[in-house]
Amino acid sequence: MSEVARLLILTSISFIVAFSATPLLTHFLFKYRLGKQIRAEGAPIFAKIHGVKEGTPTMGGILIWGTTLILAVAFWLLSLFFDGVFSQLNFLSRSQTFLPLGALVFSAILGFADDLLGVFKIGPKSGGLSVKQKILLYTIVAAIGAYWFYFKLGWDIFYIPFLGSFSVGLWYIPIFIFIIVSTAFSTNETDGLDGLAGGVLLFAFAALGALAFTQGHYDLTAFTSVISALLLPLIAFILVFESGSVIVQTLSKKFRGKKIFLSTPIHHHFEALGWPETKVTMRFWIISAVSATIGLIIGLLGK
Repeated sequence: MSEVARLLILTSISFIVAFSATPLLTHFLFKYRLGKQIRAEGAPIFAKIHGVKEGTPTMGGILIWGTTLILAVAFWLLSLFFDGVFSQLNFLSRSQTFLPLGALVFSAILGFADDLLGVFKIGPKSGGLSVKQKILLYTIVAAIGAYWFYFKLGWDIFYIPFLGSFSVGLWYIPIFIFIIVSTAFSTNETDGLDGLAGGVLLFAFAALGALAFTQGHYDLTAFTSVISALLLPLIAFILVFESGSVIVQTLSKKFRGKKIFLSTPIHHHFEALGWPETKVTMRFWIISAVSATIGLIIGLLGK
């Protein structure tokens, strides 16, 4: 079975499982009123715009990490008893898979705990983990990942388009940690409108996947660690745009005593200007598609 066919089969099965489980999860969340809380203090514009979403079921990420874990364990168990197609679909057969799966589990626990704290209003402001706590936990996960890639898998290469691959030695570890933490933080900031983060990540992963397969790499995690230093900010431009707006706004308020944007992350600024949520999401999707395509072109031409 080719790697492309294997990927498409797993993607299709994952979609069917997640799609089928959605009604069950939403029924459970509505029944027990596990809905999001809208933070009012310190963010009056955000509270005004999104106050109507108070109580909307949260923890939808269960469908993502739950489906992945179920299929990973299921195909691994089936491959122990049945040879053939189940062995082909078992993606726990390589050591490179253990790290992203472990990171997925840790992130799932972190996100689940953050959502629960928010639902029950436990924690700073309206509940949930603080930004400092999240960054600390992100750093721990990134440090484990850096250790695994550098010492266990022997990765210390970063690729620069048109110039080639360069060994950076121990510098690989802090660079890796920075990329993971900044990406996680940026994704968290982008996840503020229905479908926004999902669409942005879809285009980014599609571009990274295309680059990986066209260059003969079938381990997307390892390949991403090589190219992301320069191409990821372009492929995932919206993530940079979102987190950058938060950083600029925070620095401006601290040193100038005034805001630059009406509200941050930047998608809330456009909402405050009167843009409907769907319009903001669609515009950002378009920008993501274009920037990911440009990053893909540079990656292909510069190999």
